[in-house]
Amino acid sequence: MLANFWVENIPLSQFEPELQRANLHIYGGTFESKGLMEYTPKIRRFTVDEATVDGIHLDYVHTAQTATGRKATPSRPSRRLRPKSLTSLTLS
Repeated sequence: MLANFWVENIPLSQFEPELQRANLHIYGGTFESKGLMEYTPKIRRFTVDEATVDGIHLDYVHTAQTATGRKATPSRPSRRLRPKSLTSLTLS
């Protein structure tokens, strides 16, 4: 299957549990994205042409546990966390 996709008005609050693991707290905001999706038994590819986050309030919580954990954290993110194709990102 090869298709263009466009999602809009996705509330960012639904990502709160995942973000809390990184000591981030999110309040409000929406997500919008469009691009190309290809999904077959052998190919799984998403190309993001545009991604927009709007109306977000994001807090980072630094605790004693965070300070201890940061010493053991590698300075470079793992390869699987890097986007493969992101041509633009707009933060408002």
